[in-house]
Amino acid sequence: MKKRCVYPAVIVLLFFVLLPAVRCDIWEPFHTKEEKINMWIDLWNAHPNTMYSSVGKTYNGKDIWLFTAGNVSGQRVLWDGELHGNEDKGSEILYLLAEWLLESNKPQATKILEENSIMFIPVVNDMDARGNGNTETSRYGVDLNRNFATGWTRSDPNSDLYSGAYAASEPETQVLRGVFSTYKPVFYVNMHCGGGPYAAYYNGGNQTLANQVITRTKTVAQDMGISPYQTRSFGSDGFAIGDAVALGVQSAWLIEAVGSSTAWQHLPEHYNELVNIYFPKCLSILIAMCELTSSATMPPSPQPIPSSTPYSTPEPTVKPTPTSSTPNSTPFTTPPTTPEPPQLLTPQSTDSILSQPSKEPKTFVYAIAIIAAYAIIGTVAFVAKRRR
Repeated sequence: MKKRCVYPAVIVLLFFVLLPAVRCDIWEPFHTKEEKINMWIDLWNAHPNTMYSSVGKTYNGKDIWLFTAGNVSGQRVLWDGELHGNEDKGSEILYLLAEWLLESNKPQATKILEENSIMFIPVVNDMDARGNGNTETSRYGVDLNRNFATGWTRSDPNSDLYSGAYAASEPETQVLRGVFSTYKPVFYVNMHCGGGPYAAYYNGGNQTLANQVITRTKTVAQDMGISPYQTRSFGSDGFAIGDAVALGVQSAWLIEAVGSSTAWQHLPEHYNELVNIYFPKCLSILIAMCELTSSATMPPSPQPIPSSTPYSTPEPTVKPTPTSSTPNSTPFTTPPTTPEPPQLLTPQSTDSILSQPSKEPKTFVYAIAIIAAYAIIGTVAFVAKRRR
């Protein structure tokens, strides 16, 4: 009889081990996209020499916000997040970087803001899935990091890697292309999670500058007492980093900030992992890039984006007070059927940078809970029957 009682006890124990995941829902993000934008607005409003504005709209008509801090005449560095809408940990790290710049009072942070113009687009894709909101031709939407013109190829609409009806077909893609060509930052970093962790540079950009970033990052990381990301290079199969260089960025990078084992998990220990492990790695890269902008060619001052294109013109002297629920930027207008592509670089590699596609994570967690519950009920019924 004692042996029979062990089985339900073990199952009950397993159930309570799984219970925190069910109770906290490990797939629920640390912050919603709306909460993130409001956090950025609050942070920016609390500090001088900052500005923000909407630079365009998503497919669903949501604003895409650009936050800028530092010296408006300095060399420009651009980081963005959530090009894949379910890869939110990259944008969580972006906020930690912004907080460090504006509130740490570290000499390095002060120097960066005095010498550089630091630009962040924390949320590009307003969806909670990999693809954007365009489900007209694919139930998954369009994978925005396959939709850029450099190396673009037509792909299966039944895949969550669907590259769109044509190159740069999506409004989010067009917005980023407009930012690249308008501001021409020295460095561009496109944040992802789930396929790493590592940092990769686009091999069609300034190779010398990329190597300098790698070398300088190692030194900065050593000074910080951390290990840097492993580095590699990529070509472009419709990736944002390819168009960035084609449109004026000198060195474009993709960072897979977090590996697949915890990329979509959001328990407190996973946030601590971001703060203590991955944020410092990204910070070492940001510091290295900002220290190296002085050796790069100064790009021209940003020009207003032509009104004929589907972007709203940035307002460099006005700090608006928008809310995510009531956008006030210029409405998005439908682009022409096929945009004229720029003179693009021939991709030199077809290395895959596939991040994990959107799963149905909540269903998975709930399924575990249901199975555990049924196991408990079945075991209790079995024991009761045997006793009879």
